[in-house]
Amino acid sequence: MNTHTSRAHDTRARPGTSIVTTPTRARRAVIAASLGNILEWYDFVLYAYFSPQIAHHFFPAASETTSFLVATATFGVGFVARPLGAIVLGAYGDRAGRKAALLWVIVMMSIGTALIGLTPGVEVAGVAASTLIVAARVLQGFASGGEWGGATSFIVEHAPPNRRGLYGSWQQASLAVALLLGSLSAGTMTWLMSAATLADWGWRLPFVAGAVLIGAFGFWLRRNVEDSPCAVAHDTDTAPIRTALREHGRVLSIGSLFTIGWTVTNYLYLLYMPIYLTRTLGLPASQALVAASLQIACFMILSPVIGHLSDRCGRRPVMTVGALCVLLGTYPLFAFMATQPHLGQIIGAVCVLAIFMATLTGAAPAWQAELYPSAIRTTSISLSYNFAVTIFGGFAPFVATWLIGMTADALSPTWYIAGGALASLVAVRLSRETAHVPLR
Repeated sequence: MNTHTSRAHDTRARPGTSIVTTPTRARRAVIAASLGNILEWYDFVLYAYFSPQIAHHFFPAASETTSFLVATATFGVGFVARPLGAIVLGAYGDRAGRKAALLWVIVMMSIGTALIGLTPGVEVAGVAASTLIVAARVLQGFASGGEWGGATSFIVEHAPPNRRGLYGSWQQASLAVALLLGSLSAGTMTWLMSAATLADWGWRLPFVAGAVLIGAFGFWLRRNVEDSPCAVAHDTDTAPIRTALREHGRVLSIGSLFTIGWTVTNYLYLLYMPIYLTRTLGLPASQALVAASLQIACFMILSPVIGHLSDRCGRRPVMTVGALCVLLGTYPLFAFMATQPHLGQIIGAVCVLAIFMATLTGAAPAWQAELYPSAIRTTSISLSYNFAVTIFGGFAPFVATWLIGMTADALSPTWYIAGGALASLVAVRLSRETAHVPLR
């Protein structure tokens, strides 16, 4: 492995330095790293919620449907940029340090989110307005490509050896925090403002607030937290992408295979659920919001519980149970919701789905980080995670809608979920147990 340690402006300790992580430093690392994940998913919820307003201001068309489709496609541009961000920022995180990469990520995410909120509409800026929104989504997607690998490495490397599962699980819990925060922000604007005011400029406020509050605080916290022990105490691989592909290709494949079920459940269990409940099952929007919010809260609470359980029982047993639950339990629960579309039954079903998802994914961030050596950890996680998310997760809502339209079967999205769960199950069985093995 080629290494060098004489990088210009390198503020990290030399390889071999003994770095002690205190509980306070570890907690600060969790918060600092999680804020980027929160900002990413917060923006995701806002864009989805305010898509009609964004379409009206930036992508006007002859028909409202065409305008909305263009706005939705623009959101998808961010997924296309994720693999490039994974390649560039993942490698940068391994060469320059997790902290350096995460600082750039939070800056880019904040700029992208602020641009969406501050860019004047086409009636003022013309085609430049649409171009800036596309650029904002590309920038956000590029940053997202480096966020997960860098943040996961940062958190797990700061964690005590016997609590890596618990600490890593906050990556999943922060996703739920972001969904609740985004829904609360959008709902508050809708409640406080008239429809005309919201459509005119009110929708912009949550984007600007997120960029300023989450982004600025996240940058300050990341700026003032120490880099991870592994990042400062190990030699640097000058070609982490090449090393990852040549020497760890099998493990990368296993990581990507597991991520298929992981990302499909993220998008269809949590993000697509309100749409499914209203459009497919006919539940009133207010009731769907209640059910979805309780599901997200259940997932948020359970993820750390599952992460902690995996520290005691091992990653593979817990993740195997989770994959089997998703594989075998999704269809019956969706069928139950379809035949009993009443709020109480729906809440019970979606909360059980949250248990399945937490069991599958709560230990996954720690497992990801433990699969790879420190010199290529950020690169490897970024590559294995983001390519699978782009292909299978980003298009999951589209696939679910297409399946329902093609088959006229409200249960058809469960086929896609089951396929993802099977991929995750195979990946877990092919992997080694990592819970009680020191980080390399």
